[in-house]
Amino acid sequence: MSERKPKLRYLLPFESASVMPQPNGETKAVLVQPLMNFVAPFIPTQISYQLSIGISNLDENTQYKLRLETHDPEGNLIDTQEGPFQVAKVQDNVIPSIGIMMDFRNIIINQTGEYKFILYVNGEYLGEQTLEIYEKGK
Repeated sequence: MSERKPKLRYLLPFESASVMPQPNGETKAVLVQPLMNFVAPFIPTQISYQLSIGISNLDENTQYKLRLETHDPEGNLIDTQEGPFQVAKVQDNVIPSIGIMMDFRNIIINQTGEYKFILYVNGEYLGEQTLEIYEKGK
């Protein structure tokens, strides 16, 4: 077993993603409108967004468990997403990493303030990101 501990490289909320074909026949994911904040027309409201998560320093062919918690401005847990992932063998002398995109639709927002996304892998805290929600005109 390796001594490596997974490292969070990015946790980015954004509006949507597109897949763009490249001249060499490969495709690239393009993130549309990264979100530092969201201005809702009214509160309560519903929002849809995606999260892009980058994790490195992984061991190949090892099963990991991801847990993403979303907390409201008062610290209440409002959503949890969990699931397994693993990284297959990559090039020699390259430490495996993974990029994950998660889609969230019609999430109910009951108040303005700072919403927090907290990421765990195998039960260990990796990091967090915030998204500030404002009400238009207030």
